[in-house]
Amino acid sequence: MIRVKMCGITRVEDARAAAGCGAASIGLVFAPSPRQVSPDQAREIIRAIPSGTVCTVGVFMGETAEEIQRIVDHAGVDSVQLHDEIVPPGLVPRTPSSLIRCLRVRPSDTRASLAGRLNADPQAVWLLDSGAGSGRAFDWSIASDLGLEFPGNLILAGGLTPENVGDAIRIVQPAGVDVSTGIERSPGRKDPARMQAFMDAVGGA
Repeated sequence: MIRVKMCGITRVEDARAAAGCGAASIGLVFAPSPRQVSPDQAREIIRAIPSGTVCTVGVFMGETAEEIQRIVDHAGVDSVQLHDEIVPPGLVPRTPSSLIRCLRVRPSDTRASLAGRLNADPQAVWLLDSGAGSGRAFDWSIASDLGLEFPGNLILAGGLTPENVGDAIRIVQPAGVDVSTGIERSPGRKDPARMQAFMDAVGGA
C-alpha cells in the first residue's frame, strides 16, 4: 500500500479532508513558503483533527536543531522533514522513521548517482524532489525502480498530480508519495475533489 503525504496544509478543513480521504500524513511547512504556517497555526490544525488518524510532519529548512525542537514541542508534530543536505548537529529524532531527509534531484543526476547519494544513509527515510516546493516533476526514469532498491523508505515528490501519479509510482516503485500543488485550488488551499482523485489514482496504480 503506497503511503500518501499531503503537504502544505494551512487550514483545519484541509487537514480534516486529508484525513477523511485516507492520507497517511499531512505536511505543515515552517520554512519560508506561500504555504508557511506558524507554530501556533500548526498546533491549532493538529488539535482539530482526530488523534491517530494521520501522522503530522513539520517541514523545515535552515533551522538549527534547537529551533526545530522548540517548534516540534510547541506545535506537537510527529515527524520532521528536512530540506537541508546536512542534518543539524544535535537533532535527535524520536525514532529513525520520524526524520525524513530530502534529496534534491539535480539535472546532472543519473540513476547511479542518485543511488550513491541515497547510500550515504541507507537506513534513512528519503524524499526525492526536484526542489523544495517547486511543484515541478523531474525525469522519473533516472529513479527507475529505486524504491525496490531502498524498500520501505523512499518517498517520491515533485509535480505529482492525480493525472500523473500512477505513472510515477509504476516507474519509481516508491513506498510513499508526497503531493502539494497538484491538489490545490491556490497556494495553501486544497481542493477536496482533487485530493480524493489523487487518492483514487494512487490506489489504482
